Amino acid sequence: MTRQVDVLERLVGQVRAAWKSAFGGELPADLRAVAQRDISLMDVVDQVYAEITARDLEDPNHWHWLKDLYVDDDALYAVTVSAGRLYRWPVTVSGSNVTVGNPVAVEIEFEPVSAMTVNRTETGEYWGYGVLCTATLNKKGILDSRGLFDAFVEKFQGDGSEYINVMHMDGSASRIGELRQIGRDDKTLWGIYKFDDDPVAQAVARTLAADADGYWGGSIEFDLDGPIAWIEVVEGIRLPVTTDGTLLGYSIARNQDCAA
Repeated sequence: MTRQVDVLERLVGQVRAAWKSAFGGELPADLRAVAQRDISLMDVVDQVYAEITARDLEDPNHWHWLKDLYVDDDALYAVTVSAGRLYRWPVTVSGSNVTVGNPVAVEIEFEPVSAMTVNRTETGEYWGYGVLCTATLNKKGILDSRGLFDAFVEKFQGDGSEYINVMHMDGSASRIGELRQIGRDDKTLWGIYKFDDDPVAQAVARTLAADADGYWGGSIEFDLDGPIAWIEVVEGIRLPVTTDGTLLGYSIARNQDCAA
């Protein structure tokens, strides 16, 4: 049986009381070892965080971000997010030492989606279309939900206020086009957009039209209009999820820099 333990906000005494109230009995062995020393679980988190970050590669796109700790069958695990994927790390508490094992990727199935397509019309205008975002785990460790996409569609203006920009630079200040239409198809948010008739926008459009290798991608910019909720994606692992917001625009960036 998997039990969720919110170690990021409670001290050992609080966890012991909450555990007994919810499940009966004592804490699992690893957590009892901590409780007997009256050491805050924040100390465990600090040691786990330090050991995981010490293994990070030089490329920040592949750094691991600690999201949670949880207990599964009396064993303690850490959950991290790296490059849009979930990882589970075994954690052992012995005396005052915390040891972290090797990570194992947590597989969550999502259907593949197509990349953006940019074409030049007979009149010389450049238009793009494709998937703007997917209801999946982004690089920040947050799930963008289908409910969020439905909110985008409901609030979409389509009057030029929803921009296309580059590299997430200052919102509409780096505008190169506008979103004309959006919609949701199951787990994907799709969009149709038109590039502005100026030298920078046209140069970007030509680059995207010639991008056969998928080097370029994009990610959405939006305002969050409601609180972040939490859902259980795999037994014992919860992640934050966005459910309501207003779409501001779509930013062209390198695929490796895109959030989702």
